[in-house]
Amino acid sequence: MDEIIANNDDVRFILKEIPVLGPESEAAQRVSYAFFKVDPDQYEDFHRALMGSGNRATDESARAVAAAFGVDDAQIDAAMAEFPAEAALEEHFALASSIGVNGTPAYIVGDTMLHGAIGADRIQQIIDNVRDCGQGTCS
Repeated sequence: MDEIIANNDDVRFILKEIPVLGPESEAAQRVSYAFFKVDPDQYEDFHRALMGSGNRATDESARAVAAAFGVDDAQIDAAMAEFPAEAALEEHFALASSIGVNGTPAYIVGDTMLHGAIGADRIQQIIDNVRDCGQGTCS
C-alpha cells in the first residue's frame, strides 16, 4: 500500500482491522484499538510493526510492540476499559460480511474486490483501469 499511495495522490487507503484468525487475533485487535486511543499519531507505525513482525499477532505480541512505542500495559489496560473494542469489531465484521470479505487482506478499487496479498502491480492495474474506463476491467 505504501507504493500505491506514494504513486497515486488521488487514492485513499482506509484500513479496517478484521481479526480473522480467532481469539488470539481478536485479542491483538483489542490491544491495537487501545493503542490507537492512547497514541493515534503513532498508530500507523505501530500497525506496521505489529503486522510486519513475521509472527502471529497476539495480545502478548501487540503489547510488546506497544511498549516499543512507549505505550505500557497500564495505558493499554486503561484504554481497553474506557474504549472497549467490541463495537468496532462488530462494525468491521458486519462491513466485511456485507461486502463479501471473508479473509484478509482484501482491497476494493472502484467496482472491483481483490482478495489476498496480490501485490502492488495488480492493484495499480485495477486503479489504471478505473481511471481509463471507470471500472476494474476494461473491454
